[in-house]
Amino acid sequence: PGMRAVYSKMEGYIGRLALNLHILNEIAGGKELPASEIPLQPMERAIALAKFYIGQVKLIHANCSADLGELAPHLVKVVELSKRMDSTTGISWIKAKVVQSGYDSRHRPRPDAVRSWFRELEALGIGTT
Repeated sequence: PGMRAVYSKMEGYIGRLALNLHILNEIAGGKELPASEIPLQPMERAIALAKFYIGQVKLIHANCSADLGELAPHLVKVVELSKRMDSTTGISWIKAKVVQSGYDSRHRPRPDAVRSWFRELEALGIGTT
C-alpha cells in the first residue's frame, strides 16, 4: 500500500524533474531563454532519476520491515506509533488509549488486548512496559 503512493506521485515528479533538467541544461549551454519544448534526453534522464528514487524508497521499506522482522501488522502499527510519538514529542511511551485511537470504532481493539500487545512486544525485546 505504501508504494502505491510513491508510484502515483512519481508521475508528476518526472515532469518536474524533466523541466528542471531541461532548464539547467539550457542555461549551462549558454542560452538565456530555454526552448519551450523539452527534448528527449532530459525526459529520459528524469525517468532514470525517478527509477533511482523509487529504488531508494524500496530499500528504505525493506530495511524497515527487516528491522521489525516478521511481526504481526498490529504489532508493527504499535511500534511505528511509538516511533512517531518519540520523533514528535520526544516521548516514546504510549498508552492503550493512544493505540485505540488509531483504529476506527468498528475495528477498535479493547484496552486489555492492546496491553497484551505491549507485553508481547516486551517479550520480543522491543520496548518495555
